[in-house]
Amino acid sequence: MSTITADLHAHPHAAHAHHGSFLTTYVFSRDHKIIGIQFLFSTLIWFFVGGMLALGVRWQLAWPWSSMPILGKLLYTAEGGQIAPEAYTMLFTMHATVMIFMVIIPILAGAFGNFLIPLMIGADDMAFPTLNMLSYWFMWPAFICFGSSFFVGTGGPSSGWTSYAPLSLTSDAQAYWLIGLTCVGVSSMLSASHHNFMGYEFLKVGDTIPGTRFKIVKFTEKYLADKYGTNADVSELLLEHVETKEHLTLVKEKVAISPESVATFAYLWGERREFEVRKDQEFSLKPQEEIKYKLIDVQPTKAVIVNNQKPNEPIEIGLLGP
Repeated sequence: MSTITADLHAHPHAAHAHHGSFLTTYVFSRDHKIIGIQFLFSTLIWFFVGGMLALGVRWQLAWPWSSMPILGKLLYTAEGGQIAPEAYTMLFTMHATVMIFMVIIPILAGAFGNFLIPLMIGADDMAFPTLNMLSYWFMWPAFICFGSSFFVGTGGPSSGWTSYAPLSLTSDAQAYWLIGLTCVGVSSMLSASHHNFMGYEFLKVGDTIPGTRFKIVKFTEKYLADKYGTNADVSELLLEHVETKEHLTLVKEKVAISPESVATFAYLWGERREFEVRKDQEFSLKPQEEIKYKLIDVQPTKAVIVNNQKPNEPIEIGLLGP
């Protein structure tokens, strides 16, 4: 093990950095679990809207000449609280639209697909995290357009969810409907593209590892506190030889980390301080503890680190001595 030293304070803190902020963690997140939860709660809200529209349709079918309770006198004053014919057409149009394009499609691929696929195949995340994030945020223009269409023209699109002519040419709200549908389509294609990539390019339980005679039998996700004070990923991969049926267990942390992946850093701040860092571990230095550094490589003559503000500008640190 080698000791490495350098003046790391030559890289001042950038005032505009937002590493680990609320926005990047929970709003514009690239984490597949957070994105899955975002899809889930968004679709549940629209599921409630679609349910209310369905209640309006069923009320009209059950009591066609009766005033709708509560909302009837507010929405259909001219008809004495009864649902107008064009309003009924809007109700089943938007009910079908909401349930298909805002609930069924995004909750399956967006919510459950994003949350479960990486866990099922043992991947850390989706193949393209940024693309995954965009697949969710392309739904928001659709939310806005579909929501706005209720307040345009006669009270929303009323051409049926298939939107065939000539009914689709009779309402200004149809333009909002079409823009929203386009955004849903873009979101769905972004989700489908990296979901398919995950299925074809990533191995899953039951697959044979290319170039070997071992088949993946089981993946167990495990975390264990290591000597660095962090939760190390010690997930286990159980393999079986396709001919001899012998079992082999691979532990992720033991396979990925070698003795050469650890360095001891020394620096002065009031007194001499030393600490060990393993490859890919983040650390900070006083007095600028808000700056996060990561050890990305350890070589015989130097170590290479980056900070969170300039991840594309590696910092090389020379050896001090054995």
